[in-house]
Amino acid sequence: SFYNKRNTAEIDAIIDNEAAFEIKLAASPHDHDKLSRLAAKLHIPHTMVMSRKVVNHPGVLSPVLL
Repeated sequence: SFYNKRNTAEIDAIIDNEAAFEIKLAASPHDHDKLSRLAAKLHIPHTMVMSRKVVNHPGVLSPVLL
């Protein structure tokens, strides 16, 4: 599923209310911080931003690194 609050806050994918994912072409650490805050409000404990561009941040995963 996903979450969208009047086009102001959104989460691209939510799995079993346990993990929230945001998908970006070029993520920034700010994207993960924003996702973490929103997920915490929704009581979702795990977050990850997926980025096509490699970003060196613990909350950002690039398919190149898989």
